[in-house]
Amino acid sequence: MKGKALRVHRTALADILDRVVQRAASSTPASFADLAAAAGLDPGRDFVGASLTGLDLRGEDLRGFNFAQADLRNADFRGANTKGMSTAGADVEGALGLARSITPSLDDDVEMFHGVRLTHLDRVLYPGTTLTKLDVARYYAAMADWALPQLSRRVLTLVRSPAVGQKTLYQKHIDVGDPASIKRFELDDGAGPETYPYIEDLPGLIGIVQMGVLEIHPWGSHIEKIEMPDWVTFDLDPDEDLPWQRVTEAAIDVRDTLLKIGLTSFAKTTGGKGFHVVVPLTPKLGWDEIKAFAKWVADSCIAQRPEDFTANMAKKARQGRIYIDYLRNGRGATAVGAYSPRARPGAPVSTPLFWEEVEQGVTPDRFTVQTVPGRLAALKSDPWAGIRKLRQSINAAVRRQIGG
Repeated sequence: MKGKALRVHRTALADILDRVVQRAASSTPASFADLAAAAGLDPGRDFVGASLTGLDLRGEDLRGFNFAQADLRNADFRGANTKGMSTAGADVEGALGLARSITPSLDDDVEMFHGVRLTHLDRVLYPGTTLTKLDVARYYAAMADWALPQLSRRVLTLVRSPAVGQKTLYQKHIDVGDPASIKRFELDDGAGPETYPYIEDLPGLIGIVQMGVLEIHPWGSHIEKIEMPDWVTFDLDPDEDLPWQRVTEAAIDVRDTLLKIGLTSFAKTTGGKGFHVVVPLTPKLGWDEIKAFAKWVADSCIAQRPEDFTANMAKKARQGRIYIDYLRNGRGATAVGAYSPRARPGAPVSTPLFWEEVEQGVTPDRFTVQTVPGRLAALKSDPWAGIRKLRQSINAAVRRQIGG
């Protein structure tokens, strides 16, 4: 303890815990266990149901403590000995350094789902829906075989919100207290190593759900070759007044431009009004070279159809046109991942498509968390089959034109 204030809401413990805090703030350091004993607390009983939000328990010996049903949100357990400690039914949202071996809760609002502890199962995550955290976990479980090939072993940016419908936040790093099923990747850009999240399997996806993540945005490279992108994303962002037909026509134009230089591309909706054209590449070039290539393709499309395309992100320049956002291909920049829901009313999903569907004018409003699993169950093949096995590179003639 280091004198950190406790917010106590259970009257029965308030006076005792106040004395614990006073002792902790005194010049004579003492362990939490000693302070509790001095205050007459039984660690195996008296912390059941207590509200201990933000409690600093770093380095404490907590063996045998019982925090069942307690509020331990944002408590700090780093370095603590938690062997044999019970947190059954406790709220540990945001807690740091909590050992994975602690007794899992059997509370009605907690469930072990594919090996990951899910709390607040009934919390609604997406605006305009009744989709709960448990519903979203079940969605990802149904989508794992389709989504993981596109999301696994890539550094992720995670989009979260403090409450349904509120402004979203972009989280690039992973904390000690986040689910252990989410893997950690250390990256040092010169200012010291920083820890980024990535996933490998379904428990990783479920860990992301437990964090309350609304959108998953992967990097364009795998962690094995973090400095060599293996796909390029052309994000087509239309003027709001343009009809969807103009968007699909633009996507087909970008596809055909790429085919002329020998590159196969894949299509997906963004979960919004835009569209993604994704080009897999053998990882040989660095971020700057890939970004220069993406700009060259965008400029080529604009030169062919200046009345339809722009590379200027200003809304004024976008009027009546489609903005080709090639900046998604810079180092650390991301685009929403395949099969990720969006933090928008109805929980639309960024959905891979067959090019034949694009040509037929399929509309993005058909694809939501509630409809995409049924769509995939009815398909005879994967729209993105082969995207990971395809080996193709930017040819030498194009690289000379770019100046690479």
